[in-house]
Amino acid sequence: MLITEKYLKALLEKYKSFITGTVSITNNNAKILASTNESREGELSTTAGYILNLKRSSIIDNSELMGRFENEQDQIVTYGVPLFLENKLWGTIIIKDAYKKVTSIGAILKAAVESALEFELFNHSIVNSQNQQISLVYSLLEDRPDVNSIISSMNKLEIVPYLYRTVIVIELEYIQNKYFNINLNLGYQPSIEKSNQQLLNLVRSNPYLNSQDLYTIYEEKNIVIIKSFNPSSDISKVYLAIDKICKSIADSLSTLNTYKFRIAYGNLYSSVEDIHKSYHEAQNIINIVSKKNDSFGFFVLDDILFDNVCQSLPTQLVNKIIEPVLAKLTKKNGVVQTELLDCADLLVENSMNISHASQQGYLHRNTITARMKKLKALTGLDPYTSFKDAFMVKMLATYVRMNQASGSASSVENINDKEEAADGTDN
Repeated sequence: MLITEKYLKALLEKYKSFITGTVSITNNNAKILASTNESREGELSTTAGYILNLKRSSIIDNSELMGRFENEQDQIVTYGVPLFLENKLWGTIIIKDAYKKVTSIGAILKAAVESALEFELFNHSIVNSQNQQISLVYSLLEDRPDVNSIISSMNKLEIVPYLYRTVIVIELEYIQNKYFNINLNLGYQPSIEKSNQQLLNLVRSNPYLNSQDLYTIYEEKNIVIIKSFNPSSDISKVYLAIDKICKSIADSLSTLNTYKFRIAYGNLYSSVEDIHKSYHEAQNIINIVSKKNDSFGFFVLDDILFDNVCQSLPTQLVNKIIEPVLAKLTKKNGVVQTELLDCADLLVENSMNISHASQQGYLHRNTITARMKKLKALTGLDPYTSFKDAFMVKMLATYVRMNQASGSASSVENINDKEEAADGTDN
C-alpha cells in the first residue's frame, strides 16, 4: 500500500466539519480502510463492490430506506467514486450524505487521495530506481563483472551500455576540530551517513551530470561517479571535458567546511566489462597523492607523472640502475643522503635555474652548488649538462620518496640545517 490507513483517517478528519453523513474509503477489494464510522473499518462494502464493477461515479437513491425530503437537495443519497492510479482501479470513496453535497465531497476527497497516491508512487519509483542504480554501480566495479546481468540492468534503467565511461572517485576525510568534539560529547553531531548523503546530493546537482551517469556512496568514505560520454574521434577533448567536470565538483565541495577531499578519475572505457579498471586507476592516483604529500583537491595523472612511472618500474631497471646509484649515496651507517637528491630534484623542477631553486627551496645558492658538486662526485650524475642525468635525478628522488612513504626504504638522512652556506661547505 502506497498510502497508509493513518493518512486516510487524517484526511477524513480534516474534512469532518464539511461532512454530516458517512464517508468510507476502500481498496480495490472493497475493504473499508478508513471511515467516519470507525466501526465499519475492516468490513467489506457492497456499494464499493458495485462502483468497482461500474468503474465510474454513481449516485444510488436511498429514498426508500431514508425517506423522502421535501427539498430534493437535502435528500440523503449514497454516492460512489472510483479511485484510479495510473489508469488502474485502486479503490473507492463511498459517501452517504445530502444530495447537494455528495458530489463536491467526492471531488475533493478523490483529488486528495489520488494526488497522494501519485506522489507516493513517484517517491517510491525514485527510491526504487536509486536502489537499482546503487546496485548497478557495485556490479560495474566488481573485478569480475557479470556483463550480461549488467547490460540487462542498464536497459531496465534506460541507461545506454555502450557509451564511453570514466570513474570519478571522491575520497572524503571528515574534519574534526575542537567545536566538533564539544558537539560530539553533547550528542549534536549529525551522523556521517547523513553528511555523506548531503554531499551526494550536492554532487548530484552538478550541471554536468545527466541521466546516463551513475553515482553513489562507495565503501563509506568515497563518492563514486560513473560519468558517461558519447563516442568521439578526439579522445583528448573528452579528457578535457572530464577535467572541467571534476574542477566543477571540486569547486562545489570546497564550499563545505566539514570535509577535505581528493578527486581523481581513471581512463575512458567503452565496455562495461572494463569500467572497474577506471575505478582502480582513479584510486591509484589518490593513493599516490596521499603518499606524496598531505594536499587535497582535484588531481590528474599529470600531477604524479613520475610517481606513476616509478610505481611500476621493471625489476631489472631497479636492480641495474636505481639501486647502484642509491648505494653510492649511502653512508657506511646505511643512511641515504637524500638531501643531495632533493636538491637536484628541486633544481630540475626549476629548469636548472639556481636562483629560482634557491628561492623555492629556501636554500643558499652556495649550498645548492655544493650539493650538486657532491652528487656528481659520488654518482657521476650532472643534470646541468645531460637531460638523461636530469631525468635520472627526477626518477631517483621520486623512487626514494615513494619508498619512504610506504615504509620500505632504507634509513635516510635529512637536510642538515647547520650547513655553512657562506663557504659552500656541505656537512
